[in-house]
Amino acid sequence: MSRTFGQRTRVSAFTLVELLVVIAIIGVLVGLLLPAVQAAREAARRTQCVNNLKNLALALHNYHDANKHFPPGFDLANYFIPTWGWTYYTLPQLEQAGLHDLLSRGPNSRNRTLAQVFTDAAANGGLSSPEAFALQTQIPIFRCPSDSTPGLLPAYESTSGGEYPLRPFDTTAPAPPGGTAHVFQPATSNYVGCSGFFYGRLCTPAGLTPGFGCDNSGIFFVGSKISFKDIADGTSNTLLLGERDERCNSGSWIGTASPPDINHRRGYFQVGSTRWGVNEPAPPKSASFRGCDASFSSAHPGGANFAMADASVRFINESINYDNGDVPHGMPVYNMASMKESYYPANWPNDNVGVFHRLGSRDEGLIVSGEF
Repeated sequence: MSRTFGQRTRVSAFTLVELLVVIAIIGVLVGLLLPAVQAAREAARRTQCVNNLKNLALALHNYHDANKHFPPGFDLANYFIPTWGWTYYTLPQLEQAGLHDLLSRGPNSRNRTLAQVFTDAAANGGLSSPEAFALQTQIPIFRCPSDSTPGLLPAYESTSGGEYPLRPFDTTAPAPPGGTAHVFQPATSNYVGCSGFFYGRLCTPAGLTPGFGCDNSGIFFVGSKISFKDIADGTSNTLLLGERDERCNSGSWIGTASPPDINHRRGYFQVGSTRWGVNEPAPPKSASFRGCDASFSSAHPGGANFAMADASVRFINESINYDNGDVPHGMPVYNMASMKESYYPANWPNDNVGVFHRLGSRDEGLIVSGEF
């Protein structure tokens, strides 16, 4: 077989039109695939979030088995005195006994308060001290993978008008020897206990400054020691824990910065109130109070995950019925030593209170009917 010298072999190739068609098809396929990939990733993150809440609820059940009650939402103290919260008390049940012991047992003391830990941190190197390092330990079970809050909870945000407070812990921040106090950033948590319907129930703890949040209709509030027998509405109908994400400033596992200051950001590191709905819009930053910072929210589309008091986990839609029934958010002042004036307003509860409010209360006696 012979071939003429200089003859060229033709090679087939894509025309410009064919190439553009292929590129367009690939673009369409990518456009169809990306939402599916993102949805799959969110489903995986949401599953992990559900598992975190489940394990936290089981740890709280184990704490209850050992102590015959749930841990307090957070401890009693005066304004701007940091105190431990339910998360700290549950560390041994979360396989974090070493961290719990490190924090509670100081070099010269045992069972330290959170305020004492900050004092020891200031004396032992400030933010580089073992105490401060321990308070900034990032524990995965307290973080929802869908949330974008940094591992250390921001205290302030820089704005055109200056520093805007988010979750300030700066009044007790440890300072290095001879130095000035720093803004302390504790480790972040996306899970807060349900305090109940009220966010401003006034009280006068014995020997302490009158403040907010000393009693509530839920399971976690200042000094609370609620047991299963106190949950008269049923454990499957009562919220135990819920989510809070970056949009509403999240929370921290170490405790709270100012226990009586429950109606402002500084007091809401550990608990959430059902006074507001799920994923409540955040008011402008110029507002003196943002209900979003004191309630429940998530980065999951359409709602948030909650652990019920029976340790089951439910996804509650943000469209769930909620209505405060014109019930005041605050309570009359009473003395915790005598507990003689511990009462709710005359119109609490009433049939106008929404389903979400009923789920947040342990013993108001109203029926939760239908799906939620």
